Amino acid sequence: MKTARLTPTVVQISLGMVNAFLVESDEGPVLIDAGMQSDGRQILAALQSLDYAPSDVHHILVTHCHADHTGGLAAVQKASGAEVWMSAADALLVSRGLSMRQTEAGPGVFNAGVFKLYSAARSAIGAGASYVGSVKVDHEVADGDVVAGGLTAIAAPGHTQGHMAYLWPHDGGVLFVGDAAVHVGLLASSMIYEDKAEGQRTLAALSGLDFAVAAFSHGRPVGVQAASVFRDKWGRQA
Repeated sequence: MKTARLTPTVVQISLGMVNAFLVESDEGPVLIDAGMQSDGRQILAALQSLDYAPSDVHHILVTHCHADHTGGLAAVQKASGAEVWMSAADALLVSRGLSMRQTEAGPGVFNAGVFKLYSAARSAIGAGASYVGSVKVDHEVADGDVVAGGLTAIAAPGHTQGHMAYLWPHDGGVLFVGDAAVHVGLLASSMIYEDKAEGQRTLAALSGLDFAVAAFSHGRPVGVQAASVFRDKWGRQA
């Protein structure tokens, strides 16, 4: 576990294969996503390293239902007593302890290959690959809602039906992209989708927003003129 301050009010918590984020709002720290099932303790340790007690976190925003974002949710929610916010569509799964629907590969030959390996791995693991501990979702989030701490929810479907991005209006604007895109090596579309065409429309829509920093669940941030970077790559799809 490593923490890095992306802006004066935003901290990235690097959990290995995935990132979570802490937004230091006037209502206290807001956690965005909760990593894999084994990451709950790491997130709590990250809070301690930043001089926060678990009880200081009153809100957890979740971008989507996949297990690398909701696996640690039950542990962190239990330790903190925080209220959980996510879209109605993906909350329906998480409240049942589930994390996956049927998916397809993202654009390109590389993603097709990765998806083939991913599908084989899930088949080998069996039904447990889509199970996470069930968590009560306290607030169902819709596009345009101003939610915990003053973030704005942005509907970003495609990767999952209920995928949400979140926009923090401070520090020049910080867009929490979730898995709508990745920045591992190169800025790219997600490797898997429930609806690939919907995911491409989402990238075009995100390119129309105003933000200085883009924070990704997978990979490093874009910390300078991030909206312009998005528009150069995906704005032509609008």
